[in-house]
Amino acid sequence: MRSHPAPFVRKSTSRPGLVLTCEHASNRLPGDTALGAPEEMLATHRGYDLGARQLSQMLLKRLGGELVASRYSRLYVDLNRDEDDPECIPEHMDSVRLSGNRLSSDARRLRLEQVHRPYHRAVDQAVRKALGHNRRAFLLSVHSFTPVLHGQPRNMEVGVLFDRHEKLARRLVQNLAMVGFSVEENQPYSGLDGLIYSANRHGNAHEIPYLEIEVRNDLLGPCLLQRTAERLLRALRPLLQARLG
Repeated sequence: MRSHPAPFVRKSTSRPGLVLTCEHASNRLPGDTALGAPEEMLATHRGYDLGARQLSQMLLKRLGGELVASRYSRLYVDLNRDEDDPECIPEHMDSVRLSGNRLSSDARRLRLEQVHRPYHRAVDQAVRKALGHNRRAFLLSVHSFTPVLHGQPRNMEVGVLFDRHEKLARRLVQNLAMVGFSVEENQPYSGLDGLIYSANRHGNAHEIPYLEIEVRNDLLGPCLLQRTAERLLRALRPLLQARLG
């Protein structure tokens, strides 16, 4: 199966410095791919991060910088996982067997070469471009999470995920709380558990600060997206001003 020659979307503005990534932006599959996943699964948080692409685009428009976003579903290739992680190309999701992901070693390597590696090369290029303009850059990975998982409600609205940049994360947590969000550190997943692969990979490779944000996806629907984005912008701007000038 041939994949799209550019399995990512890359957009930029004339104000470099901020690099936004959105690893779970889309629930599309390339061509006539059949994974064995029902359409209703692809339409849920299992298939992609609902609202994350729209939020990323709003942040790019208002803050400037560059955005690299996935073109395909996380069920096809999860770009926020290391290539060697079995969940990068999952063979099961919940109780559903993804028969189209049961690949030979050669087929797996080909899919990674077509999708995973080009995406991460694009992020590397975006960071180099930012550093080339003003020698400073900041990487923010944008994700969303479902309000209920396995029957358990998640009452927090925003999570700030980090591993190395604790002070920076706590400053953003404080800013988010000041604009009215219910916010937690390293929730609903933890960067300390290795769950911010993309931000960690590129931030450390280029020695720039990085964080991941998780926004509850009911705040990213058509009625609330604009308000949520405005509040996030109020929290992010002072942080970026201090880091990028």
